[in-house]
Amino acid sequence: ACGAADAVPALERLAEVFSVHFGNERPGSPAVLDHLDEVIPRLSPAMIFDIRGAKASSTFLVQFAQAAVVSQFGAPEKMVRLRDFVRDKANLLIAVLTSRRGLAIAVEPARQVLYRILERAGIAIWNEAIGSQSGNDRFFVEEDGMCQRDVLFEFFPYCVAMHNGELRRSALVPGEDFRALALRMLGYRVTSVVGYVAMATLTNVLCDDWDATRSLVAELVAERSEAAQFFGTLLLVNLCYANGANSRPALRFFADDFIPRVPKLHHKVWKPVVTAVLDYVGEHEPQERIDEFGHELAKASFFPDLSVGMQVVGVLLERKLLRRPKWRVAVRRACAGLGVRSPSALQQLFDEHGISEDERRYVRAAVDDEVELQSRRFVVQTSWNRFVATALAHIVTVRYLLLADLIGGLVQSNNVPEYSREFRRFVVDAVRAYLTEEGAAKDYSRLSVDEVYAATEASRRSGAGEVWAANA
Repeated sequence: ACGAADAVPALERLAEVFSVHFGNERPGSPAVLDHLDEVIPRLSPAMIFDIRGAKASSTFLVQFAQAAVVSQFGAPEKMVRLRDFVRDKANLLIAVLTSRRGLAIAVEPARQVLYRILERAGIAIWNEAIGSQSGNDRFFVEEDGMCQRDVLFEFFPYCVAMHNGELRRSALVPGEDFRALALRMLGYRVTSVVGYVAMATLTNVLCDDWDATRSLVAELVAERSEAAQFFGTLLLVNLCYANGANSRPALRFFADDFIPRVPKLHHKVWKPVVTAVLDYVGEHEPQERIDEFGHELAKASFFPDLSVGMQVVGVLLERKLLRRPKWRVAVRRACAGLGVRSPSALQQLFDEHGISEDERRYVRAAVDDEVELQSRRFVVQTSWNRFVATALAHIVTVRYLLLADLIGGLVQSNNVPEYSREFRRFVVDAVRAYLTEEGAAKDYSRLSVDEVYAATEASRRSGAGEVWAANA
């Protein structure tokens, strides 16, 4: 049954679950890769007699590996173990993916099967991380006065200049074309693709200059649209990912400009900020909004770092909000989110705070459709965001691949299926870069716009963009 076509979504979801368990792994806990080593067969030529099994194993391995890499790239020990596991289980798959066309005609049918698996993964990531956010399924067509694809085409040379070290902070001076275009993109719409790319590019330019960052973000949050305020806040988050030295001033800035109720911040600045937000919501929002705020609190448990969710739930329990009728629904939802992510972590906090068995049952019952949806969607979004922020700032090879394949491919695509093929190209190039001698020998330090566009499989056609319907 594992190899049946209708089992593919189940295999992909199972791989995502195992990637979460891999991320939650702590010293002394059961080793996820040891378990998978026992149950996942090594791909070999003999599996030509078991096509279903080969396809099932490949589907699981591809989904598990990409999810684990994106969420755990900052944990070197885990990445080494993951690399060794993938090489052991999928050396044949790696060879099939990275052999050049024309030189390996015999493996072409197998390669096409793998390509379809990767393209399916690309569409799934679009649906979860991009298209699910306001209006991005209309990325390729004009909406609200902008075709995002065409504006990103205009902006892409700046992305290449950023990679090559040629985009200077002086480009942010008022009157400069880069600044004007970046601010237009940031102000377009909350969670837009163009706003995200502009924000990510600014992360690279500003990560070592807090004074310039503060000036630009202050302008965004004080004078511009809701979208600019959203991306200004996200820029602060990503600057902290890119340079840990930004964390404390960023939180102070957040508290000073967003929550003036916080009179003074001490060294553990996150806790007063969270407390101030809870106080504000409790005092100013109606009961319905407080209940719904529980879903926002639950998202804290779906960041790559499990401790974020544990700290937020810890504050809620420490303040005994479960005992306050006004907060009960919201806190149960927040706890339910942590329970979905890591039952053992929630059990630990409940034990520490003496939560009764009756209340624990209510929390388990609070796992509604929204919590389940965010357990999949938000972890994808936050993992990819941290991955992109860190890679653009510090990891030259990944930055090259992100820009050349994902962003360049997006600019050239006319619809989501075309983009899924560019995503597949990104994965293949990443496998080649990190798992083959050919990739290890390549220079990834410089890009050119012409080189990027020549390598894409899609070809941009003005006015030919299509709306994407995920469930069509």
